[in-house]
Amino acid sequence: GEFEQVRNWISEESYAQAAALSSATYSSESWFRETVVDMSRNSYSVGANVNPWDPFNIKAQFSQKLTDSNFDNFNIPPSLIAAPQSAFINSYGLDRKEASVTFTYKPVTWLRPSFRYQHRRDDTETVARGQDDYNTDMRSNIFTFNLFWHAMRDLFINGSYSKQLASTKTIATDATGASFLPVFDADVDSWLVTAEHTWSDKLLFTSSFDFSNADNFKDFADTGLPLGASFESLGANVGVKWLAKKDWTVEPQYGFYSYKTGDNDSDVGDYDAHVVWLKISAIWG
Repeated sequence: GEFEQVRNWISEESYAQAAALSSATYSSESWFRETVVDMSRNSYSVGANVNPWDPFNIKAQFSQKLTDSNFDNFNIPPSLIAAPQSAFINSYGLDRKEASVTFTYKPVTWLRPSFRYQHRRDDTETVARGQDDYNTDMRSNIFTFNLFWHAMRDLFINGSYSKQLASTKTIATDATGASFLPVFDADVDSWLVTAEHTWSDKLLFTSSFDFSNADNFKDFADTGLPLGASFESLGANVGVKWLAKKDWTVEPQYGFYSYKTGDNDSDVGDYDAHVVWLKISAIWG
């Protein structure tokens, strides 16, 4: 487990513009505030690694992260006490729990299939000045199938498929009328393939390809905001690691990345990107 305590001090001042100061309505509008933020972070984790029999392995882990932030506002002008002109936050808390279990089977030395289940839940509580407590939560379940294949003496291939089932509940879920927003989903399917081939003692070839797809957009535009996820993303990389001479390594790489939003125009920012980079490393001494 880990524990961390942070204390921040913030000083803010705001004055109306000169044009506004000439108006009787805003002639006295100026405010200042000093805030002390006490933040504590706690994290815990526990895990187990079990081999029921020789080719079968089970790994399990549970972790929890707690974050509490308390905002102590003081030294504010009398006008803000009666009629606050800023949305003061009194406290914010996050409780994140994660659990995972992985089953791995190794029937032969050159083949290793595995399955992993991950569950994550984020519960937040926000307290604003003069308001009730507001709670939101996000839940995610991820199922991953992975296959490692030692295809040849110098060739390693790894492939995986992952399905994420995620849902988010905001404070607007409990509201009625025009501001009502149901729980919305962000489910994603992802594929990943990587390969490594050792050409010689001095030359290693690497490549990877990943693709993700989400098609669960919900249009709440008539009652709130469009929420959910609807997109396709793609990434491909190829590279070479060359041992030029003793203690000197040269690694040129090329990557292509693409992101496309759904037909419902639920998002913006479609792009195609080409990236080329070169890494040179040396060991001294």
